[in-house]
Amino acid sequence: MNQRSHGQRKQSDIFGLNRFGIESNPTITADLIVVPCSGGKDSQACIKLAKTTGKRVIGAFCDTKFEHPLTYSHIDRMQNLYGIKIYRINEGSSVPEQVIRHREFPGIRHRFCTKNLKIRPSKRFYESLSREAGPFEVWIGVRKDESTARAKRYSGLIGDEILCPHEFMSEYPKRLAANGVMFRLPIIDWSADDVFDYLGGEENPLYSHGAKRVGCFPCLAVSDDQMRWAFGHDEFGRNQWRTVHFLEQKIGKTALRNDTYNSCSFCNI
Repeated sequence: MNQRSHGQRKQSDIFGLNRFGIESNPTITADLIVVPCSGGKDSQACIKLAKTTGKRVIGAFCDTKFEHPLTYSHIDRMQNLYGIKIYRINEGSSVPEQVIRHREFPGIRHRFCTKNLKIRPSKRFYESLSREAGPFEVWIGVRKDESTARAKRYSGLIGDEILCPHEFMSEYPKRLAANGVMFRLPIIDWSADDVFDYLGGEENPLYSHGAKRVGCFPCLAVSDDQMRWAFGHDEFGRNQWRTVHFLEQKIGKTALRNDTYNSCSFCNI
């Protein structure tokens, strides 16, 4: 990315597409932009970008009750940093409760925590908001370079295109689009370095501590190495290990699986 005074962009190229030889002059007709955020760098970049449009911007943080205290404080800090309201969404459950209910730990084929703590609550939030506020855009911080699968899935898509919610993820009902809710992936072609450059050091401090992703601490679907890092990182991580060990005894299964799966991408945007 060609930096422009700590990531400031021309209004006509807010998605950073000019460097790819693509003329970008997006039309944003909705008066409201909603950014689902995990406390991670990618959703924060979307918030910062959205603020350059002059539209009303709000955040939606699906709280799994399993995040690091630094993430909770960073969510609060972003509200002051960008002058926005970030709604905390939780429907009365948590990651440990989901593990006990399903009697297994989440993994590549069993993403019940994502479905029940992220996707379903966000769907209901968007439906309720559309009835109250009318049409709006949802800006989602996903990037092609995060994985080969993601690069293949979003091949040909650029940041100034809009999608119906059910085109982005089948779990979202078609009635959202009928209500005027549309999705946009504004940093789809950015690299991780692009994002960090754009944020200019304002990102969640967990990154400077060595975290590769920010979301649940740890995400119980990541590789064993990432879980071990989180469990040994600090006193909170050690307390999380005690919780996970209790869950292992409760359900008779182990959280560590000797695999290299790199977490659920939806949870870390």
